[in-house]
Amino acid sequence: MTGYRIILAGKAAAGLTSRLLNDKGEALTARFPKHFLEQTVKKAEAAGDAGAIIAIAGEQPGVVIEPVGADGVLGALWRLGEKTGCGLMTDYDAIPIEQEFIEICNFADADPYTGDDEGSVLAAADEDITGRIVSRLHEQGFDAGEIGVLTNECARVIMRGDKRVFINQPRR
Repeated sequence: MTGYRIILAGKAAAGLTSRLLNDKGEALTARFPKHFLEQTVKKAEAAGDAGAIIAIAGEQPGVVIEPVGADGVLGALWRLGEKTGCGLMTDYDAIPIEQEFIEICNFADADPYTGDDEGSVLAAADEDITGRIVSRLHEQGFDAGEIGVLTNECARVIMRGDKRVFINQPRR
């Protein structure tokens, strides 16, 4: 599986943002304009449907699927490495996330990359079919893109510019 491309479908932190909008509505209303919060709600609601994404990605043979869950995108990347027995190299800037989600998470002192994010899905696939999967997801209205590659090293790395950051094993 070394060389498989890693796809993220959905938006990082959409699930976490939805929960924060519900749980901290009054505090958020005092901090952010109404139109900003309304726009953020719409973006979070439209961000992902894990069941539909899994069905689409699973149409292709040999795809390894890992739903993003309670430990966010970084936790799902860790689990994908465990599932495949591979290391990985990912690009922080390639992870799809809305600026509004980042702002809501920052306000609530929550990490948008490690917080509960049900609705998004990681998939690892051979380079030859990655484009088909991404195109099919786009046709169905989902944001999706390549964020990294599986490697033959043990390390699970996310690149932040020129800096290599090792992904920590999520707390269980």
